[in-house]
Amino acid sequence: MTKTAYLITAGQFDDYQVLAVFSSRERAEAALPAYVTPQQSAEIEELPLDPDVAVPPDGLHAFVVNRYSYAPGRIDVCTGPASTLLLGPVLTQNKTRFECFARDRAHALQLAADHFAACDAQQAGIA
Repeated sequence: MTKTAYLITAGQFDDYQVLAVFSSRERAEAALPAYVTPQQSAEIEELPLDPDVAVPPDGLHAFVVNRYSYAPGRIDVCTGPASTLLLGPVLTQNKTRFECFARDRAHALQLAADHFAACDAQQAGIA
């Protein structure tokens, strides 16, 4: 059974911070209000402990594609170290993060768009 760590995080990009790590979602949810201020929101992210390390196949690179729930149409694409990728969707309160191996940025966007469309269809009860 894979164990999960529950992180309270804040900020984005250069000001992204991990504020605390908990062993259960319940404890993270109970603590979350202590990390929210008028100047800073915070959210809970889940990460597996001791994940399998993914090695990119030849010719592919690691990418992270973020789609934000509070800003329809906003999508960020970043390259990431393959050793930290979870490969697949990661849901948080404010975004869906899709991690993949792709040839380039355009290929990563295509893979993520296909995945996001499937997720949207499932949530709408179509798939």
